[in-house]
Amino acid sequence: MRVIFADQEFASKAALHQTIRTILTTTPPDTALTGRARELVVALLPYHDNANEKIGVGVRDIYVRTTLGSPGFIIRHVDDTEIDFSYRWCLARINNPGAKHHDVDKAFRNAIIAQKNAERDRAFADREYITCPITGALTPRTESVVHHDGPTFATLVDDFLAACGLGYDEVVVDPHAASCRLADVELERDWLTYHQTFARLVVVSKTGHAQLHARGQR
Repeated sequence: MRVIFADQEFASKAALHQTIRTILTTTPPDTALTGRARELVVALLPYHDNANEKIGVGVRDIYVRTTLGSPGFIIRHVDDTEIDFSYRWCLARINNPGAKHHDVDKAFRNAIIAQKNAERDRAFADREYITCPITGALTPRTESVVHHDGPTFATLVDDFLAACGLGYDEVVVDPHAASCRLADVELERDWLTYHQTFARLVVVSKTGHAQLHARGQR
């Protein structure tokens, strides 16, 4: 079905998706988007579930940053702060503004709880406190958070789905599970392997984690 978005016409939503993906993969790192490419990506921002946070005090530039070989969009605000965002989350809400993407996000997060708990166990295996790498403060287990250091969680999910040829709106969440869980057992298994391979987890304090969020490192 034909889609008109940001005053541009596309043969389908999939074609819009591919156009944005092409912008992401062909724009040189640390190069600000210009012209129609910028207009198209900026137009996605209001569809993000955290649009106010992503837009902030105003968008000065959008550019591409590559982390561990995976490109992602970065917003630079007019006050020089930066934050990343997932274009797939935005696309999932176009013509479908419901909460499905929230459930999909939760399902991917729930799948990796055991991996995050294992990382916390390793950090506190022989000690009661760790030194938070962000604040330098001694931190007990009860005040700790496992953070994605390097590729953000959103980037990892984006890249995983791209490798699978899927969009957020194509992921099925098990409606019978007590908590959000991926309905496709093989997809969940592949996600666990992907996350184990590419995620860099680090244990930080809750205060340090809040500081990272404020900087847009999510």
